[in-house]
Amino acid sequence: MECSSFITCCNLDIPSCFYDTTRFAYVRGDGRRLLFKDKEFDIAFSNSVIEHVGSFADQRLFADEIRRVGKSYWVQTPHKWFFVEPHLVALFIHYFPRRLQRRLIRYFTAWGLATKPSQDQVDEFLNSTRLLTEAEAKSLFPDGTIYREKFLFFTKSFVVYKR
Repeated sequence: MECSSFITCCNLDIPSCFYDTTRFAYVRGDGRRLLFKDKEFDIAFSNSVIEHVGSFADQRLFADEIRRVGKSYWVQTPHKWFFVEPHLVALFIHYFPRRLQRRLIRYFTAWGLATKPSQDQVDEFLNSTRLLTEAEAKSLFPDGTIYREKFLFFTKSFVVYKR
């Protein structure tokens, strides 16, 4: 698949309100199996996506595709060991066993208090979100450089990039 626009956005589902075909090309696709040629893009950019693609094996497929289609890349992701779970806006909850997380998320997170998710929604979140450690990110992008984004003295997220 070849795209001639300046910016190509790939997502599983793209709401029609985002369509601006004068500057962007929108493509439905799975980041684990992209339909683009090798090195088709000057830069492959991903901001807080890799933690939502599934298991570590799925994350590896996603990383491999980023590295394949981009001449360079920039991938940002939250750090697993930062004390705030960024999706839930909750302290330390992601350190607990999954069994306990299932019970706590609805009552002790900003997301849970604001939306009162069903147990199915909580399970969907837990099954679809896998935060990375720095070592895992480095193993997924062995040719990349890691930049640590800090909050106070703690690494809250990191960017893995290749120029």
